[in-house]
Amino acid sequence: MLQQQIPHQSIEFAVFLEAREIEPVWDLEVVYQAIATERIGALRRRSSEWLQPRLVLEKQIPQMDQNRCQLLERELAAAPLFLSAEDRQHIERLSNIARQRREELVERQRQAKVTAWQAPLLSLWDIGTLDLHTTEQLLRTLRSPPCELLQQERDAVEPILVSLTARLDQLSVDEIIGRIDRLPIWRQRELLAILSARLSDNA
Repeated sequence: MLQQQIPHQSIEFAVFLEAREIEPVWDLEVVYQAIATERIGALRRRSSEWLQPRLVLEKQIPQMDQNRCQLLERELAAAPLFLSAEDRQHIERLSNIARQRREELVERQRQAKVTAWQAPLLSLWDIGTLDLHTTEQLLRTLRSPPCELLQQERDAVEPILVSLTARLDQLSVDEIIGRIDRLPIWRQRELLAILSARLSDNA
């Protein structure tokens, strides 16, 4: 940008001097070029000075925790405008490395939660002997995973869900039958008549 402004500014200043009949002592374009070169050099030094301490962090990123990675990403996203194009490429690369590390840690945490949640479910071996309370409790656990599951993780517990649901249905029927058995005979016959009538209506 500065290099592009040099011819325009030197011409403007030459017109200014000529209007006042002042003879320029130096070649104005050379003067502007020297000023621009110095300013560009200063900006490059500032850019390098800002970047260097952060480049050192690259080797530390694989050991950073999630919060530190997030802080670094925010810091890099707020990089000053005076950074050179080359240094901005370094910033983008560092930001990608920090983001990948953070996402890796997030996924590890998710997997740890899923593993802890799955463990008691995958260790079930005789669902047919479970009582009603335990079956209902396990179903609540199964239907409330601690985080979003991948398809293969859902598939791993699907057979358990089917078995627990079938066990709950069986226990519910057994409970109903048990309650009927405790009723007086006349009441049992009354219920039988009602059920028979309903079955006939649905036939």
